[in-house]
Amino acid sequence: MLKKVFSISGLTVALQMAAPAFAIQAQPSGQVQIQAAYVSEAINDHNWLVQMPNTYIGVSALESLPSGTFRAHWRAGFEPFADELTLDQQQMYVQWQQGAFALWGGELPTLESVLIESEMSTLVSAARGGLAVANYIVPTEKKALRADFQSNEAVLFTGQWVFDETKTDQQWSIGAVVQSPEGSIATTYRQTEAGNNQWGTRLRWVSGTTTFFAATLYEESLLAWDVGLQIQGARAMSFVNYSVDGDEDGLWRLGLHQNLTQSLINFSEIVWDADANLQWSTGFQLKF
Repeated sequence: MLKKVFSISGLTVALQMAAPAFAIQAQPSGQVQIQAAYVSEAINDHNWLVQMPNTYIGVSALESLPSGTFRAHWRAGFEPFADELTLDQQQMYVQWQQGAFALWGGELPTLESVLIESEMSTLVSAARGGLAVANYIVPTEKKALRADFQSNEAVLFTGQWVFDETKTDQQWSIGAVVQSPEGSIATTYRQTEAGNNQWGTRLRWVSGTTTFFAATLYEESLLAWDVGLQIQGARAMSFVNYSVDGDEDGLWRLGLHQNLTQSLINFSEIVWDADANLQWSTGFQLKF
């Protein structure tokens, strides 16, 4: 049984109502992935697994006007091998952009997800790239409002507020990014529900075909950090990453991605820890 169809229906009705007034361009999107994995520590007495992780579908509607650009977006993930097919809504928002200013509203990705997590090249075989910092980043926020200001395409200032009547204190976060041809630096700040200050940082440096990145999350103490090195070839990309989550031992990640077409890649990735536990995954990822 397919659940949460109300979100698709709601977006469809909204687009149909807007169609007479606007020439809306609809663009479907999605990702399908299939992989085989070997794990040294057997899961349910099996060392070999066949998986379809990180699968999602989405649709965007775009309308360009003399005064700005309007965009509506919906995205949901699902597990193809599940006994019951269920859509898990991941994002649903509208965006208005006029020059250097943009306003967003709905179920939005958090600033940490946009400015830190999504800007690091890492595993495609693991949920959220297998990053250590991702363990402390909430993917989305409901009933959220976000405002962006881009200055000369080099500096971005952004803030996001959550309007939740069930909470006594309003949740908010801010962030900034400085960009150049050599890379970018980003920082985020959040006042957590516990009243603590959470800081996130991310560095990305590019030199020719080599890219280095590093990210940290700090809340009273260092929560987690990730570093990585990526080398981009003509039709393939290789990388090595190292991550530490709190006081736990670090994880090494090694991978090779081959571009079969513009939308299809073949990947092979290895993850191992200090106890020599190993996971090897290989498969194909199609984006559209």
